Amino acid sequence: GKTPDPGKLSWGKQPWFPIWAEEHKATREGVILMDMSFMAKFLVQGRDAGRMLNWISANNVDGDPNTITYTQWLDKRGLLQADLTVTKLDDEKYWVVASDTAHRHVHTWMQRVFESENAHAFATDVTSGWAQINVQGPRSRELMQSLTSVDLSNEAFPFRHAKEIDIGFARVLCVRITYLGELGYELYIPSEQALHVYDR
Repeated sequence: GKTPDPGKLSWGKQPWFPIWAEEHKATREGVILMDMSFMAKFLVQGRDAGRMLNWISANNVDGDPNTITYTQWLDKRGLLQADLTVTKLDDEKYWVVASDTAHRHVHTWMQRVFESENAHAFATDVTSGWAQINVQGPRSRELMQSLTSVDLSNEAFPFRHAKEIDIGFARVLCVRITYLGELGYELYIPSEQALHVYDR
């Protein structure tokens, strides 16, 4: 019911600070939902997909299936080319997520490296086909467990684990990862089911 007014910009506390403080408190003490659909998403497939992604990644991304790894991509001089996550879905199928600002660079970098190595690996840009909703905060498991029949306990769904779960009528790729210092999940939802999942 209020007209947004950023006020006069300054180095001091801004008029929107109390709103930001409430969001911060909700994240630290409760649960929040963030629409992160702007993130760049790629499906990488092929018999050499794991080997090639491992070759360009600073971390080992070709480990156990259904595991997410936060990593950087480096060039031959050791310079940073990308900062992203790679989720291994199976031996020939990977899910790569990068920031929107690196969208085209990440896709081009993969294609160039795969082609230069004559690799059987293919990167498909699936960004527009998948929404991303992040559910974060210490009460995120409580909320998520009320929406799915899949066991989300620590034992069944540990940190850095990924699996498909049901939410309403949707099948969602759920990844247990957070950068907020609290429990959290990333949900990758087919675009046509995004509103349904958001409403749930």
